[in-house]
Amino acid sequence: MASDKMSIQRIYTHGFEKAEICCPECKFSKTINVKVITRFGVPTTIKCKCGYNFKIMFESRKSYRKTTKLTGVCRKVHEESYITICDLSGGGIGFILDSSSMKVQVGNFLQVEFRLNDLEKTMVRAGIHVISVDGQRIGAEFVPSADVNKKVGFYLMQ
Repeated sequence: MASDKMSIQRIYTHGFEKAEICCPECKFSKTINVKVITRFGVPTTIKCKCGYNFKIMFESRKSYRKTTKLTGVCRKVHEESYITICDLSGGGIGFILDSSSMKVQVGNFLQVEFRLNDLEKTMVRAGIHVISVDGQRIGAEFVPSADVNKKVGFYLMQ
């Protein structure tokens, strides 16, 4: 029987035709066609043939997104704001501007600088391209960089 604090199994579907659902209890797995999935980003309870209940959530993101609470700095030409990084993926970053005076728009190119909370406190300096703005909440893609990809990629595996 599942516990009250069930963890959610995230299943990433971007770029795939099929997705595999695997019961964490008995390891029974079933492959489904991604085209039939209608509920993305919504937890769904699955009952396995063994009787075990578990939660899954289909994600259409390109890559895993790690929830964080890192601090850093965002720069735009002659402006600067402290930021709180909410999430991080191999392809991008989500953060909140601490300053309401810095105006950011979709399409802006900015620079961010922050330390990861790994053992080495790795410094990341990256160019970003803003793809969404919701008040002070910014979503952005990293400008391609082998150095950033290596640092963030390793951090995401921890």
